[in-house]
Amino acid sequence: MVRYYKKAIKTQMWTMPNLTSNSSNGVTITGKATGSGQANIYKLFNNTTDYVQFYDGDYFNFSLNKKIKISRLDFKYYATNTGMKADFYGSNDNQKWTKITSINHNAISGVVNITNPQGYQHYKIINIDGYGNNGYGSYVIADVVRMTITATYEYNVWEECTEAEYNQLADENRKIITDVYKAFRKKIFVNAVTVDNEWIRPNISANGTFGGNNFAVSHSAGDEGASAYKAFDGNASTFLMGFSNPAKDDIIMYNPVPIKVKQLEVVNVSSQNSGITSGAVYGSNDGSSWTKLTTFTNTNVTAGSSWTINLNSNNKYYKYYKLQVTGTNIYNSGNNRYYWHIAELKITAYTTQTTFDSVQDRYYCHKRNKISYLGGVNRNYRK
Repeated sequence: MVRYYKKAIKTQMWTMPNLTSNSSNGVTITGKATGSGQANIYKLFNNTTDYVQFYDGDYFNFSLNKKIKISRLDFKYYATNTGMKADFYGSNDNQKWTKITSINHNAISGVVNITNPQGYQHYKIINIDGYGNNGYGSYVIADVVRMTITATYEYNVWEECTEAEYNQLADENRKIITDVYKAFRKKIFVNAVTVDNEWIRPNISANGTFGGNNFAVSHSAGDEGASAYKAFDGNASTFLMGFSNPAKDDIIMYNPVPIKVKQLEVVNVSSQNSGITSGAVYGSNDGSSWTKLTTFTNTNVTAGSSWTINLNSNNKYYKYYKLQVTGTNIYNSGNNRYYWHIAELKITAYTTQTTFDSVQDRYYCHKRNKISYLGGVNRNYRK
């Protein structure tokens, strides 16, 4: 029996690892950051509140161990007037560079969307100009706190196909396997691999129901519980408000499929400096028994800005997550309550999928009423 196979390309989400130096976790960073020093450029990717200061003409490269296609860049700056005006390049040999797009941010945060991205192994950002000098005379600077990358990478797999499809392909993109024995064949999958797929938080218009088939939320304190969804509706002009005494409120999120949350980004309301200053994050799979994942403190309550809660150490998947508020920056003595507001709560998370790195074909034949094992061949399905 003849079986035909073709080479196919699969796409997987890529996530920048948390960096501890300019050369760590498969990423190498080079460049020039006059205000902070070259050795500190990696801090753009380690989820701290430190910023890296680039003067006009400064740059940085980041080189990877595979090609990735970048479709979006998110920047967080130290202040409104320290944004970046720069050019973004890609290369596959670290010598010949292709300009991808320009960056022009004069706000505390900014986004660059890239349509039809191409795959590169090396990337470079050159700071042409900045929007402030902070007392540095003629130098124009950009103070970058964090850079978040949305990207994918591709890998090859062998898929069974028809003879007609096989005949249309070049030799390097096809292979043929002939079963030598007229017998029966048992296929055994081996080397199970768990792959993370990016989970996208839906925008909702109601709180929803826990235990159902859709994403749902709730809020425990104050009379704003019915509008918990306003922090998850994709509209920064609406908001969730909490008030209690003591300041201890719970925002609970439910997803029917367990997810691994790596980061929560809190967007402050634009109308006033009212925010959360301390709290904790918990995970659960039944909504009753909770595991504490992290505690946090926050000093950024500036109207219209955002701040993050880092959950990089969380490697487990939960259906329920709880953001517990334990401190706010506003106390109303008239009604003896603590207040806080959230315009949006953004979630970076992943679901899991199990695939197989290879498949083993084992052949058997009948001989004198006995079944004899004839051996097997391992075929790599994923490269």
